[in-house]
Amino acid sequence: MNKHTPGKWSSFDNGQGRIYVASDNGSMVAFIESDEENLDADTELIAAAPELLAALKRMVVSYEHEASMNNPALLAARAAIAKATGESE
Repeated sequence: MNKHTPGKWSSFDNGQGRIYVASDNGSMVAFIESDEENLDADTELIAAAPELLAALKRMVVSYEHEASMNNPALLAARAAIAKATGESE
């Protein structure tokens, strides 16, 4: 899998009822369509994805040495990272 679009992602409304997520370098990452009730939350979650992935990677590295290798939380974190980076089956 290719790397994701780098940098912090931000969301913006084009003023015509469409929400976009773009990187700091201006690359369009996503166009979001969701029901009105979930639109803002869905947009913010997608925009936060790079920061969430980086934080999860840092957490796994810091806890690998202290936690059992079979710790359910650590295994779940590794699985989520693999899914986000295309390394899962």
